[in-house]
Amino acid sequence: MESSCLNTDIFDQILSFQMRFNRAPISLSILSCLLVMYAKHTTSEHLSCVVCEPGTYCFNDDSFTCPTHSSSPQNSGNISSCQCLPGYFKQDQGGGVHTCEPCPANSYCFEDYVFECPLYSVSVVLSSAVTDCKCQQGYHGVITSVSDLNACQACPVGTFKSQVGEGVCEACAVGTYAETEANDASTDCLACPEHSTSSSGSDEASDCLCVAGYEDSGTVGELICSICDSGFYSSSAGTVCEACPTATYASSQGSTVCSDCPTHSSHDLTGQTSIASCDCSDGFSGSAGVCTACSPGSFTSDTGTCALCPANTYSENFAASSCTPCPDFSTSLEGSYLRYNCTCNEGYDWTGSECTPCNPGYEKPIASNSAGSTCSPCPVGEYASASATVTCSTCPNNTFQNLTGQSFCQTCRDHSISDSGSTEASDCLCLPGYYFCNDCQQCKPCLSGLFKDTTANEA
Repeated sequence: MESSCLNTDIFDQILSFQMRFNRAPISLSILSCLLVMYAKHTTSEHLSCVVCEPGTYCFNDDSFTCPTHSSSPQNSGNISSCQCLPGYFKQDQGGGVHTCEPCPANSYCFEDYVFECPLYSVSVVLSSAVTDCKCQQGYHGVITSVSDLNACQACPVGTFKSQVGEGVCEACAVGTYAETEANDASTDCLACPEHSTSSSGSDEASDCLCVAGYEDSGTVGELICSICDSGFYSSSAGTVCEACPTATYASSQGSTVCSDCPTHSSHDLTGQTSIASCDCSDGFSGSAGVCTACSPGSFTSDTGTCALCPANTYSENFAASSCTPCPDFSTSLEGSYLRYNCTCNEGYDWTGSECTPCNPGYEKPIASNSAGSTCSPCPVGEYASASATVTCSTCPNNTFQNLTGQSFCQTCRDHSISDSGSTEASDCLCLPGYYFCNDCQQCKPCLSGLFKDTTANEA
C-alpha cells in the first residue's frame, strides 16, 4: 500500500471509530484492522472489523482465546491482557505465552500472583484471598487482612489445638500437663505419674499431686505416690496420710475418709484399723460397735457389760451409765428400776420423792412406801418425844397420857402415883395418908384424927 493512501479521510475514520467504542487510546491491533479494513474497503464494500470479545484477545486481524482459568476485558489486543482467575497464578511459558496454574496449598492467588500465607497458617489449593489462610494446629487467631502477619499465636503451655481453623486452644485434661507451647494434639499433654492428678490446663509437672488416699514419698523433684496404710487417710489431692482420729477407723489401704464408729460406740485411740476398736458407750453393752442399751435397773459395769444396780441404788432409764443412790433413810434391793423401789426406813414416811421423818408423837414401825403404811399417832398411854420414832414409848410410872399423837406424858398430881401406860388422870392414885379432893382435883392430906392406909382415890 502506498503512503499516499493514508490521506486525511483514513484518519478521520479512525478517530470516528475510536469515539464510537469510547476507547482511549486505540490499540495497535484495531489500528491495524482499520488500516486493513480501509485497504479492503477500497476493493470491497462488504468487509468490516468487530470488537474483540471478553475472554479473548485479538491480534493481526484474528481472535485468540485466553489461556484456561483466565479472563480478559472486552477489546483486548494481547495475551498479556488475559488475567488468571482468583485461585490461579500466572506461569510464564516463554515466547510471550503463559498459563494459569492452580494456587498451591498454604498460599493464596489473585491478579496473576501467588502469595504465601502468614506465619503459622495454612490454606487449601485454589485459595484466592488471605482470609482463606487459617491458623494451623497448635496456633490460634483470626486472619482478616494482609497486614495480619502475626495473627496466629502459639497455644500457651497447658493447652493444645488439634484442628486447623479459628478455634480456640483447649486446656489439657485433668490428670495431664503440657510444659511446651504450640501443642497440636491432646497427646502432647503428658499424663501425671501413677496415682496422681492435676487440674485442667496444668502447665508444669509439679502441678501433679498425689490423689486422695495417697501421699508423696519421692525425693525433691520426683513424684512417687504411695498408698496410705490401714488406719490412715488422705482426704484430698496433695495431702499427707494422717492417722484416723478418735472414734474412727480405716480398715483398708488408700482410704480417703475414716469410718465413724457405729452409734453408741467410740474409742479414744488414733490410727485404728478395725471396727473391733469401737467400744460400746456407757449405758450400752456389746462389742465391735454392736451395742445394746442397758435396761432400767442396770448399768454399764467396768467390763463393758450391763450389770444390775447394787442394793440401795436404782436406774429408771435405758442406757444408764451408773445407778442413782436411793434417797436418804431408804433402802432398795439389787436391780431396782424405780425411785419408788427405795423403801423408806422405819420411822420415815414416803412423800413421793423422798423419805421424811415421822413427827414427834408419831410412829412408823415398818419399812414401807405404801399409802397404808404411814406415820401413825402414838396411842393414849404412849408418847414419842423425838422425830423418826419407830414405835411409841409407854408412859412411865407416875405419868399418864389421855391423848393420841403426843410427844410427852403428863405427870400425875402431887402425892399420887400411877402404873406405866396410864391413859387417864384418874389412873394417878393418891398415896396413903392422902385422899382425893373432887372439888380441887388434888390429893389432900387426911384431916387430923383420920387416916388412910391404901393407895387409892377414895376418902
